[in-house]
Amino acid sequence: MKRSHPLTLDQASQASKPKIRSESRKPRSTNIQRLAGTAVKPHVRRAGKYLIGPKLGASPVKSIVHCLGRRDGTDQYFQLKILSLTQGSKETQDERQGKMLLHTEHSLLSLLDGVAGVVQKHDMFIDTALQEEESAGRPIYTGKKVRRVVLVLDCLAPHDFSTSTRTLVNLQHHVIKEKKLSEKETLVIFYNVIDIVENLHKKNIVHRDLKLGEHRVKPA
Repeated sequence: MKRSHPLTLDQASQASKPKIRSESRKPRSTNIQRLAGTAVKPHVRRAGKYLIGPKLGASPVKSIVHCLGRRDGTDQYFQLKILSLTQGSKETQDERQGKMLLHTEHSLLSLLDGVAGVVQKHDMFIDTALQEEESAGRPIYTGKKVRRVVLVLDCLAPHDFSTSTRTLVNLQHHVIKEKKLSEKETLVIFYNVIDIVENLHKKNIVHRDLKLGEHRVKPA
């Protein structure tokens, strides 16, 4: 019998190719160029069937933005990871890296669908939008379009629009604030982390970079 080896992140990304649906609403190109340099008027930004809210933390690459999203017509909130790819120009190194990161995360979360304690993936789609940039402290249109790949995940970050995540805290911030955790609380947190890691191993996936800041807990 051949021994089954755990998957690394790169191997796992090849094991499950994302199925992406398109929700493209293409603006007329003749009108887009005329918008170059004009100010962006206040409006509700959308990505597919989601309303885009404030940013949620920083992204490792410039081409990906993390935002709060609300599904239109509901009170359901999610985290949107939006990868923007400029159309009509050569793909940059940052955009290539962003594509790789989003593809890897989608592939891994597809393998971990339904696993308790793991952030769940709810949707992934492609659409197009007008490109914006900051100029003199205000957003303006560039006269170009961007193709956006949007990954929709559970939102675990506390925000002002819902109370569902207010009891969750970043584990690293919790440890720094408390300075010293009790033995009981430490055991509860450690058991939960190990239980999740065991479930990852059952899926033949090895997490090689566990950090306190990647976990959310409910303080005792």
